[in-house]
Amino acid sequence: MTNDPYRDEPYGLGGPQSGAGPEQPPERPRPPEPGTPGADVPPPTWPPPSATPMGPGPTEPYQSPQYQGPQYQSPQYQGAPYQGPPAPGQPYPGAQRPTNGLAIAALVCSIAGVVTLISAPVGAVLGHLATRQIAQTGEEGAPLAKAAIWIGWIITGLVVVACCAVLATALAASRTSTDFGPR
Repeated sequence: MTNDPYRDEPYGLGGPQSGAGPEQPPERPRPPEPGTPGADVPPPTWPPPSATPMGPGPTEPYQSPQYQGPQYQSPQYQGAPYQGPPAPGQPYPGAQRPTNGLAIAALVCSIAGVVTLISAPVGAVLGHLATRQIAQTGEEGAPLAKAAIWIGWIITGLVVVACCAVLATALAASRTSTDFGPR
C-alpha cells in the first residue's frame, strides 16, 4: 500500500460509507495538455537548488556530496607479524627452547669413543634416537645429534677396519712362523 489516496483507497479517505456502498475516489489531476501555458515547465527537482546554501546554481543539477569515512592508518609493528598459537608440543615463539639431553649424551659418547672404542656405536644409536625425539618435541639439538651420528659411525667403522687389519696381520704372522720353523 502506498500513501496515494487516488490509487489505494477504494473506500475513500473516510473509510467505508454505511449503507450506500463504496465512495468513488476523487478524480486524479491530469498533466496539462501540450501547447497549453505551463506544459513546457519541467517537474521540480528535490531538494530545490535554493535549499542548499552553498550548492550548485539554479542551472546545475543538485549532487549530494560523497561521504568519506575517517582515514585510519595501521600501526607500525616492530618484528614479525603474529602467526597464531604454536602446534601442540611446540614452545611459544620467542621462548628459548631447551636443548635435547639425549643429543648431548650422544655427542659425548661418540667423542669418548676415540678413547674407549666401545662408546662410539652407543653414541651413534643415541644420536638416531635423539633426532626422532627432537622431531616430536621441537627441542633444540638437531645439529648435535647429527654430529653424534657421524662421529659415532666413523669411529666405529675405523675401529672395525683396525680390528680386521690386526686380525689379518696376526693370522699372517702365525702362518709364517709355522712354515719356517724347525721340523
